[in-house]
Amino acid sequence: MTVPIPKGYSHARICDVPLLETSDWVKTHIKTLLGQYKTAPYFDETLLNNIYNVRAKLICEFNIHAIQTICKHIGINTPTIRSSDLGVTSDLKSTELLLEIVQRVGGTVYLSGAGAKTYLDTTLFEDNHKRVVYTEFQEKEYTQNQPGFISGLTVLDKLFNTETVFD
Repeated sequence: MTVPIPKGYSHARICDVPLLETSDWVKTHIKTLLGQYKTAPYFDETLLNNIYNVRAKLICEFNIHAIQTICKHIGINTPTIRSSDLGVTSDLKSTELLLEIVQRVGGTVYLSGAGAKTYLDTTLFEDNHKRVVYTEFQEKEYTQNQPGFISGLTVLDKLFNTETVFD
């Protein structure tokens, strides 16, 4: 599923990207998710509505609200910080930006997905006395409300199909 944005924002910072106000994307998302999950054993329509019950003008506002709503629902209370609130130099890109964020929050380790091995410049981190640790995520199969197992779906799939996301 996608969220429509106005033309001309494909390379903008996510904190600057407005949502397209003339679209019924919220209704489309909810209809799609209801169609897929309403028969799932742990379907929670209240959670679904809470995720989409936000008057966001920017895509980052919607994303943050959705993430915080899901985190609250599953008991994750870790504080979150927006990189745009850290005073990070706006012209930094890629590894330099990530390093600056780690430095601004006083971090000593950058935890990254394994896919970043192909582009992350680890020498920048090493030169600044920061470690890079790659995760090798292995999704465990679980029973879904359709035949077979499809990996890499939204956390909502796990929430609506199993008793807990933690196992």
